Amino acid sequence: MDAKEFRTRFDLDLLQRRTLYLHGEITDQMAAEVGAALVWLNATGADPIALYVDSPGGKAGAGLDIVDAIRHSRAPVDVTIYRQANSMASVIAQACRQRRIMRGAEMLLHAIRVERPLDVLEDDTERAKSLMEISGMQRRIEELLAARTGQSVDAIRRLIRVGENVTRLNAEKALELGFVDEII
Repeated sequence: MDAKEFRTRFDLDLLQRRTLYLHGEITDQMAAEVGAALVWLNATGADPIALYVDSPGGKAGAGLDIVDAIRHSRAPVDVTIYRQANSMASVIAQACRQRRIMRGAEMLLHAIRVERPLDVLEDDTERAKSLMEISGMQRRIEELLAARTGQSVDAIRRLIRVGENVTRLNAEKALELGFVDEII
């Protein structure tokens, strides 16, 4: 069995067990696949869905699409962070009912990063539209993080914009700050 065939069988077996494994970079394709899997799982029943996350993060828009799919699910989605939930993966975890993290795992938080410089956009209107879109997504992320952690939006802004770098949270710090409910 080659790697692709193994991955397909692995995913199908997990799906039959109401389990999703979100790993790798968060892309539009991943968002579509996770969304389709959640629709299918909801069509088969309302029993809880287990989501395992091991992701370095990825596209903000794709991550927010996954957040929407999880929030729309009538079946509760519980997350277990295995190894890492960085960037958008940490945001996706906040959409889940129960948030668990393995003791050796970590989360990484930061403000949205622009993939391409906005000054390459020729049109000022296009540049302004892109900036508005990015700040709208950033605001939505900050509000979600604040709502789930119990911290204020201002506290979240300070946390994710520390020197415009990143904030790393080990399992204990993630629990202390309200980003997870339990260390396993």
